[in-house]
Amino acid sequence: MTGPGTGHDMDADTVRSGAGKYPPVGDLLKEAGDKLKAALEAQGACWGDDESGQAFAKDYTPAAKNCTEAFGSLDQALKNLAKSVKEAADATEGTHKDAEKVIKNTGQV
Repeated sequence: MTGPGTGHDMDADTVRSGAGKYPPVGDLLKEAGDKLKAALEAQGACWGDDESGQAFAKDYTPAAKNCTEAFGSLDQALKNLAKSVKEAADATEGTHKDAEKVIKNTGQV
């Protein structure tokens, strides 16, 4: 039974399998962020140390740092999401099994 107001139906194994795809994507994002950070660091302060270079660096340097750190944050967020999705699938599956036991024990099935 599915539809509005009737609860929901899910295949816990499919949900867990889908959740398993998030961590590898997080790993790829972290790797891309690490490569970007290394490339930016290799370039150094190529804008110079004159007045215009300092003005550029004032905004660019913190923005570049925030950008490269975001890749690591996304990596962790995807891993946390995968864990939460798996836990939700486990909890839903457990609830279904518990409900099935109760129904069987009451003799209604």
